[in-house]
Amino acid sequence: SMTAMYYRVNTLGCYVSSSKYTDELKQGDRIIAINDTEVVYSDDILELKNDMSVGDTVIVTVVRNGKTLDVEFVCREKTPDDSDINFET
Repeated sequence: SMTAMYYRVNTLGCYVSSSKYTDELKQGDRIIAINDTEVVYSDDILELKNDMSVGDTVIVTVVRNGKTLDVEFVCREKTPDDSDINFET
């Protein structure tokens, strides 16, 4: 599709464009699950995010360079200087 070509990816999905909260998520990582729940669309991520609280441990499963790995981090409170999180599919 044109979207995949624009982002220079072969597989449609939810990709990390940047992450200032953890160095373990890298630009280009494709998110395939959060806490063992499959993620296909950005709406899936937003729905899961709504059920999370500050202090919760989150495991994000990503595909990077053809390999699957888990990235774990703790939810923190959003501060006024945080930019909005943008999800692109």
